[in-house]
Amino acid sequence: MLDLLARELGRTSLGTDNWDLPKADAFSRWHGYEQKAIEVNRRQDLAALDWSAVQKLYDEAVLASSAYELMRITGALPDELLGGMVQVTASINDAPRDDLEMEDDLFTPARLRAYETAQFAHDRTLYRVIARERGTGVLAGHSTITVERERPHIASQHDTAVSRDHRGHRLGALLKTGMLLWMREAEPALTQLDTWNAESNDHMIAINEQLNYHIVARALAYQKTL
Repeated sequence: MLDLLARELGRTSLGTDNWDLPKADAFSRWHGYEQKAIEVNRRQDLAALDWSAVQKLYDEAVLASSAYELMRITGALPDELLGGMVQVTASINDAPRDDLEMEDDLFTPARLRAYETAQFAHDRTLYRVIARERGTGVLAGHSTITVERERPHIASQHDTAVSRDHRGHRLGALLKTGMLLWMREAEPALTQLDTWNAESNDHMIAINEQLNYHIVARALAYQKTL
């Protein structure tokens, strides 16, 4: 039924995912799907975090990225940053996809505003740390997390991305550690932060491992051609 509907809509492939479990894998393969990627869920225990290590990593990143400054934004983006953030957010399209055949995500001001509205509707506080080039004012990267208000000890990492033209200055480490140091002040009840990465995303995983993330689960992504 799904195949038929997808064909009627002019689609050429279907995708699905499941936890890395033998029966779930067998189910997807029985329906004609091929495994194309592996996603890994990592969790950070902030209560056991070595904050001196976080500060050291932050200080090293500051030295390597002296041409940039960090901005902290809580809630909705100011209108004057919206256009620049569309370009920065689109940088996530450069993240590893392994063997998945996918078009790039398209980001618009309306989509960013809809994302914000959805987070507020779920009673989450939205935090962004944005890297801005000092000399030009150009936005170069961002890290975004949400904190649940019903369970303020739980947060989710939604995105960390650096624009292509600004890579090589340790902005990823600067953004991640800058966010953690901010959350230590702003969300003292926070103890758990979850993130997802492609298993092949060596660069981001290396940063996460320095920040005491540990693997919680693996998910397998599948695709089939219609």
